[in-house]
Parts: sequence; C-alpha cells; structure tokens
Amino acid sequence: MARTVDLATAKAGDKVHFKGGSTAIINDIECQGVDPARGAIFTVSFEDSTSADFAQNGKVVSDIAHFSDGYPFGRLDGKFDMASITTPKRTPHSLSISRAFNMASRRPGDEHTRHPALEFQTQNHLRGIAGRYRIPGNYTAPEYEDRMSREMIALAKPLLTGKERRYFWDVLEKIAPPPQLKKSWNRLVRLNPALKDVKFDKTNAEEMYNAHLGVTSGFNVDDINFFLQQKHIGEGLPAKQAREMPGHGDRLKRIDSLAKAPMFWVASPKTAEKVEERLLRKKTELARQNP
Repeated sequence: MARTVDLATAKAGDKVHFKGGSTAIINDIECQGVDPARGAIFTVSFEDSTSADFAQNGKVVSDIAHFSDGYPFGRLDGKFDMASITTPKRTPHSLSISRAFNMASRRPGDEHTRHPALEFQTQNHLRGIAGRYRIPGNYTAPEYEDRMSREMIALAKPLLTGKERRYFWDVLEKIAPPPQLKKSWNRLVRLNPALKDVKFDKTNAEEMYNAHLGVTSGFNVDDINFFLQQKHIGEGLPAKQAREMPGHGDRLKRIDSLAKAPMFWVASPKTAEKVEERLLRKKTELARQNP
C-alpha cells in the first residue's frame, strides 16, 4: 500500500514512485543534516547504484544523480520528486508475466523506458514482437535488472582502474560469470524454457550479463541472439551495424516511416520482417475501410 512520503521513516527495500512515472528501490538512506530553508536533507541510494539528495517530503534537491563511485548519472528535475513510497511484499515465487513487465515501467513517451519493444508493440497495436518472461523472486523486470546491476557493479568495483563507468564493462569482458550471475541465469531458464535457445559464451561474464539485460528489457530470443552476435562482428556496435546492413537496414527505415512509434532497440532481421509485414497488412486494411 502506498504511503505519504516521509524519508525519516523510509528504509532499504522500499519502492519509490516518482512523479514522472518511473520507480526505484531504496538500497540505503542517510540524513545529511538540516537545511534552514528546506528542512532535513537525505541522501538516498538506489539498487541501480545511483544516489541523489531529497528533502524529507521527497522533493528532489540534487541537480544531478551520481553512481556510487561519484561518476555523474544524469540531470534531475521535478519528474524525480517522490510521489509515494511502498514496501513491496516479497515471496520466492515469480511474478505473472503481465505484472513482471508492468505498465509503469514503460509509459509511452518516458525517455527512461525499460521495455522499448513492448512499448513499440503496444503503440502500434501489434502482438508477438516483444519477449515476455517470468521474473524470479516476485520482482518486476526493472527491479530485477537493478538488483543484478548492483551486484555486478559491486563485484567489479575492486577491479576498476578509474572512475568512468565504462571500466565496469571492461572488467566483465575479462572474467568468468560469478556464481550469483550463473544461478540467476539458470533460474530464468527454468522459469522460461524458451531462453534455452539464447546462444552466448557461458564462460564470459559480459555475455551472460548482456543476456540478462535482454530478458529484463523484454526482447524476444531472436533479438537477444542478434544483439549478442553483433557484439562480435565489425565494430561491435549492434545498433549502428543493424542500420548499415544491406536489406535489413532498408527494412528498418521503411518500418520507421510506417510505424506510429520508432524501434528504439536492436531488432533482428526476423523480427523486422515480421513487423513490416504486419504494419503493411494494417495499412492495407485501413485503406479498404477508408477508401
């Protein structure tokens, strides 16, 4: 049940709902003192390893959010004022597919959407484009992604050679998947047998973590595999390379001209072909209805 924001009573594990529609899970909270004009000021750290300062009533005080190592994450404005706080009820069971990929995490127009394929599918009135998976531990997909991100960053932190976050990926490229990452992937596969068809180097932490992100982002298996394959080709830039591929790149441009919302993810040739076919069919049907 949602409650009025009072950071003096908030605790780790509480779920914050921001006025802009996004959510986050509190990892730690600390009172920094009292400001004469704004009252008590709290530094709140979230499970995605970002932190920012807020007034006791949840109004954002920081201009910029930071990662736990001090590296800037992004600018903050009134969309990040806290609207409410809840304490999620956790069980060992997985959430239903619809609840795991909840609407709040992909509101149309939200620049921080976590599920671009699902948003595209919804806005263009399509089916079967996004991947929908069961998520372990009664977490939503964004919550689970933030939890895994926090664990991976904590693991890599002792091995970092600088403050820039890109070094986090440099570390993952060179190590084997830690036990918690392997356990998590095995749980995802048990809950979602279709994930057995995801192909990647299971001895590489970066590839296994990218496979995780594909699941929590709601990408279908073909798109996850395509992204992972493109990481090993050319410049290793899947989005750029997809747009430059003969045939596939042209199809993506045609889809952009047909769709009500753009494709803000790296769609595989198989997915793009399916999307174009369905959009053209809808266009033909609409023309028949409105001669």
